[in-house]
Amino acid sequence: MVRVLGRAISKFLWGMATAVRHAPDLVMGYHFVPAAVSALLIARFTGAKAAYQVTGGPVELIGGGAGIGKPDSEEPDDALGCGRTLACVLARGLI
Repeated sequence: MVRVLGRAISKFLWGMATAVRHAPDLVMGYHFVPAAVSALLIARFTGAKAAYQVTGGPVELIGGGAGIGKPDSEEPDDALGCGRTLACVLARGLI
């Protein structure tokens, strides 16, 4: 499946099938894109809560993270908007 659809879509479909089969209370993503977004979509489809776990420190939390771009770009706003729809955001690491 990964060869045909790619890793992110394959994980999304596997997560969706697993959530439909087992009806979890919580679906968690460990990276914001694509895992937390996938968790949010799967949770909405199955009626579960969605969560995101941040692993890192100030670089990942301030200004949207090292790979997001400039702190004043629209991407952090998009990330914050999506983050507000999650049931919780867990942070671990040096803060």
